[in-house]
Amino acid sequence: MLAIRPCLTYEEALYILQATAFNLDSLNPNYAGKLGAGRIDAGLALEFTKNLSLSISANVSNVTCFGENNGAIDIVTNGGAGTNSFFWSTANGSGIVFTQEDQSNLSPGSYNLLIEDAQGCSFDTTFNISSPSELNIKSTVSVFAAGENISCFGANDGNIDLQLTGGNSPYNYAWSTTNGSGLQTEQCNQSDLSAGIYDVMITDSIGCSQSVSIELVEPTILSVSVTQTNVIDGNLGMIDLTVNGGTANYTYSWSNDATSEDLFNLNVGYYEVTVLDANNCSAVIGATISSSITSVGHTESVDATITDNVATINEDQLLDFEMNVYPNPATDAAIVSWTGIEVNKMYIQNMNGQIVYEQGATTNQMKVNVSDLSAGVYLVVLETSANQHITKRLMVN
Repeated sequence: MLAIRPCLTYEEALYILQATAFNLDSLNPNYAGKLGAGRIDAGLALEFTKNLSLSISANVSNVTCFGENNGAIDIVTNGGAGTNSFFWSTANGSGIVFTQEDQSNLSPGSYNLLIEDAQGCSFDTTFNISSPSELNIKSTVSVFAAGENISCFGANDGNIDLQLTGGNSPYNYAWSTTNGSGLQTEQCNQSDLSAGIYDVMITDSIGCSQSVSIELVEPTILSVSVTQTNVIDGNLGMIDLTVNGGTANYTYSWSNDATSEDLFNLNVGYYEVTVLDANNCSAVIGATISSSITSVGHTESVDATITDNVATINEDQLLDFEMNVYPNPATDAAIVSWTGIEVNKMYIQNMNGQIVYEQGATTNQMKVNVSDLSAGVYLVVLETSANQHITKRLMVN
């Protein structure tokens, strides 16, 4: 009996022996008075002692998701004498109430329980609270020449690839953005994105979630501007190009096949450049080099050409003269009109100096069909009886 319950008291042992003994005299009168009033049933006494021993059962609830503290241990005691006392301890967990029977709000860890009954008999056991593995998210984003995630300002070529470890697959994805575009909201990896901030909430098969926010950055807009110097009294012109934004380094492709940033020694004409940055983002700009004639000690700006030593002048150099071209830009037809000067003929030049339309002047207003002309910039030229050439720019759509 003591081997089964070492802390068995004398009173408990006496109670067990009396409770498990049986009366031999009543069963066999022939032996009455010879063997005493009763006999001990050793097997029954040991079984009774075993049932009186202190033992427990427990329902253990593990932490549902990594990082949470919702583990629990529900204790059910068996046997023991009187009221039981509970003493909890832990080396690597948290959340226990040290003298409370049942425990909740536990973190992952190992928890030791010591129970003592009213007779000082004790029971010692250990419980382990586990947790799922952590759901880890690693993202890889597109990277262009200068480290931005989008190639050009306003482009939609950003990518986000996710690599997941831990948790419990399969995973569900819920993407959102407040200032980007191109999302496939339930897809793992994303492509064709604009610049912006993208958030994703990932939920695994047991309902554990993890989120991450990813920003895609674009370069500033690629912009170009020109400062031009026109042809003055035979001194050739130049174009000074200024480039801002985009991603350095830049390349230049001019309509006259030049590849330098700036142009020098230019004749009258139209010059256009396409600027490419390191990500092949492009910007296009053009400039018209005009000629100037020195008159009465000053220089006027002229919006045309000098050909075969014939001066081409702007209408603002002629007093009481007016020249109009409308609509401008034109698509199908343009009206050319003038007052204050005698005009022999009118013709239209492209920016390479080629005459693409010509007509003699019989009135001071002419209607010109431009529907057959390619879109671009042209010069409308009025040739006067004094062999002067007055010009105005015409844009054809």
